[in-house]
Amino acid sequence: MLINGGVVFFNHDISVDCPFTGGVAIAEQDDEEEEELDEATRQFNFWTHQVHIFFVRKFFPAAEKFLQLRQLVEQRNIAMSKQKIAETPSRRESVKVK
Repeated sequence: MLINGGVVFFNHDISVDCPFTGGVAIAEQDDEEEEELDEATRQFNFWTHQVHIFFVRKFFPAAEKFLQLRQLVEQRNIAMSKQKIAETPSRRESVKVK
């Protein structure tokens, strides 16, 4: 939008040097905004790609390995508990009959 002496021009193709705007035309401002937007979009896309790589290559395999290890530990704890129960004498055996 170009303001020239109180008149507002909405045509983006205007390339008029205006003393009120410092000689900057609307078309040039739009190009700069598009370049900034393109750069911001490129940076965002790069960031999302990096996040995706982190989760796919690092986090998900590590999380799966952690779940497998946790399941293995639970199975070992159950086996150890069963072994302790089998090794301990029952109350009937420990009490001697007179």
